[in-house]
Amino acid sequence: MGRETRPLRDMLTASIQTCKLPKDLYPDRLNQDIEQFSSVDWEQFPQGLPLVALGGHLTFDFPLSSTLKPTPLLAQCSRVQTWLSQSQIILGRTRLVQIQPHESLTFTEAQTYDQSVQRSLWIPLVNAQQCRLKLKDQKDQVVTLDQNHLYLFNPEESYTFTYEGTYEGNDRFVALWIETPQDLDLPKWVTDPYQFTPNPTATVLTVPYCFRVMNPLELEDLLLPLKTELEAKTPALEYQKLRPQIDRFAQEWVKTFHQFGYSLRGELKYQDLILFFKEKIISQATLYLPINGLGKRSLKLIASVLMPTEQTGLRQFSRRVMDKRKKDQILDWQRVSDR
Repeated sequence: MGRETRPLRDMLTASIQTCKLPKDLYPDRLNQDIEQFSSVDWEQFPQGLPLVALGGHLTFDFPLSSTLKPTPLLAQCSRVQTWLSQSQIILGRTRLVQIQPHESLTFTEAQTYDQSVQRSLWIPLVNAQQCRLKLKDQKDQVVTLDQNHLYLFNPEESYTFTYEGTYEGNDRFVALWIETPQDLDLPKWVTDPYQFTPNPTATVLTVPYCFRVMNPLELEDLLLPLKTELEAKTPALEYQKLRPQIDRFAQEWVKTFHQFGYSLRGELKYQDLILFFKEKIISQATLYLPINGLGKRSLKLIASVLMPTEQTGLRQFSRRVMDKRKKDQILDWQRVSDR
């Protein structure tokens, strides 16, 4: 007996929700934006073409606290940008994803950033009818995606997309993948497409900045390329001095996170560690890292998360931390990041 295929609307709403898009948001008009990207562009971004990302960066997009901004790629996609503006969905990381014929794409439980679980919205754009979706641990349950629909996935589930294409011409499945915080409301048209009203002055809405403490796994992901490049580029004697400082910082961060987690009660301790990172690690590591290397980019990203500018809304350091900063000579990170 073959696999059972049934309409998505008949499936458990706890796993997937679907809604028909308002006619004004039918995505067929977006295909012209998609056609401008070559196979080289897609190969450069195997996880999808980033349209909205942390800091607006095309690369190094970690699920960390930072300001979400449109990327340069979104500026090239006027129709997609208009669609996102009109949808009034509050955008987390947003990208275009593609699946080649007879290939699959799996995404697991949504990661968190900005103290919020991110749920995923999918809008199929190209060849939706030939793309099938399988739920994790439900091998006999397969569904076919429909055009002009939006799919909302449970962030606690894993899903696998398989495109059953034909290899003819430029045959592939393409979708718009939007992450949006689970604790923020979706537009009313998601439940009732007749409530959609076009707004010619609408702009792209992104998740507002929220200061967040990195968890230890996120920090380790960023420290790894930094440590690897420092080991290769730093004189042995200097590296022997610097590496223990990095390890100490990481160990203290783990201890503090286990004690306070995301609680405001740990703010003072976290700020002391941030000060240590700025004075003991940034000031030394920047002397040896190549300007365009992964280590330098990693260091900049860590700093942008731990020490965002005043515009990001981070609360001022405590008086005790500010007093410590006055006593010591502090490296101006803004100048370092602009080099």
